[in-house]
Formats: sequence, structure tokens, C-alpha cells
Amino acid sequence: MVTLSREGGSFGVKGITRYKRTGEVKSEPHVHHNDEIMVDLADQILARLRDKAEKNYPRNTVLVVQCFANTLTLETEWNDAVRRVEAAQPTIPVREVFLLEPIGSYRATLYGDRKRRHARRIRKLLH
Repeated sequence: MVTLSREGGSFGVKGITRYKRTGEVKSEPHVHHNDEIMVDLADQILARLRDKAEKNYPRNTVLVVQCFANTLTLETEWNDAVRRVEAAQPTIPVREVFLLEPIGSYRATLYGDRKRRHARRIRKLLH
């Protein structure tokens, strides 16, 4: 808020730097290139999933991940980011992950390891 009142405006997330020694905030414009938006968003989602993979959730958990992109995101960019996450084949220790981007009202569902769940279900039936 200080930058806004002192400078009259501020740029987006990627152009903001805070100097530790002085606490001053510097805001510079950042131009996104090529598929940078999708890569950044997919990387953020994968980082959250890695964090969550370390926790011990009950088997039937549906994890909700609220996604905030660094800029306004088009539906095509959202879909591409979700495809990148799916292609990375992250370890998902829950039944489902529901991804939600509130600004554009985008959403997607990722599923945990169905083969492993199916094998557990079969073992349970056999015992």
C-alpha cells in the first residue's frame, strides 16, 4: 500500500521486489513471454501437491487447492497448466484433488493413483 500511495501505482507480482535492508519495495513492469504463465501456474500447483504429499491424509480425502496465477489467466492457459500438471504425474496421496482458480472461475479435478486404490480394494475383498 505504501508503494501505491507514494508512487501512484504498482505492477504485478513478478515485478515486485522488497529490499531486506531498507524494507523498500520496488515495482517494475514484467512482460510474460511464450508459455511462462502456464509454466508458472503448473509449477505452483506441483509445489503445493509436493507439500501435501508429505502429509498423511485419510484415504477418501478430496484436497481443494485454490490457485492464484501471477496475472489474469485465459481459459486456454489454465487448461494448458492443468495438462502440464497431469503430464508431470505427481504423487497424489488422496482420492481427488480439486483445483480452483477463483478469478476466472476455472476448475479441474485430478485423481490419485487409481491402480493402487483398486489393488487395495481387491486385497480388502480377498481378506
